[in-house]
Amino acid sequence: LEAIRLFLFLPNTAFVVAADEDMIRHAVSQHFHDSDERLVTDYLDKLIQVPVYVPRPGILEIRAYLTMLNAVRSGCAEDKIAALRDFLIEDLRHSWEDGDGYDVDKVMGLLGSAEPGLRNQIELGLRMAPTLAQSAKVNGNPRIVKRMMNVVRMRASVAKRRVMNLDETVIAKLALFERCTDSKSIQALQHEI
Repeated sequence: LEAIRLFLFLPNTAFVVAADEDMIRHAVSQHFHDSDERLVTDYLDKLIQVPVYVPRPGILEIRAYLTMLNAVRSGCAEDKIAALRDFLIEDLRHSWEDGDGYDVDKVMGLLGSAEPGLRNQIELGLRMAPTLAQSAKVNGNPRIVKRMMNVVRMRASVAKRRVMNLDETVIAKLALFERCTDSKSIQALQHEI
């Protein structure tokens, strides 16, 4: 931040800093040797004149993200995925005014797929989206959302190879439980199992 301020503090010049504010506050506090909150706030106010906060993704955004992850993973044609992306963007853009236009049949039609596995993945994403968007330990963070889906897929793959007949929704529930609760609860569940 200091380097940006020194080198780019020129007339008619603007620069964009994309960062996690909590991390910046922590770094500034450490740089100025554990300064109080007011000094950190004043420093940031002086450096950043127009803060733009990216809102946390909600249920609809997480649902759209999971749908796209599943569509891309399914190997559908690029033009089908582009059509799905356009549909999801329009659905999000207008969700506040005309309700929810999302429909699994519409999604499957756009992808040109009748594959039950893809449909199951999309429906699983629909069920997971509220927890992933609202859980304090996930907060709609796209990196964690993708990680959760990877965990579910990996565990489902291992179960299949070990000839364990586990429904992927059960695996998803266990993965969500592990992510969204404390270690004491997880240990209690493992003990019961």
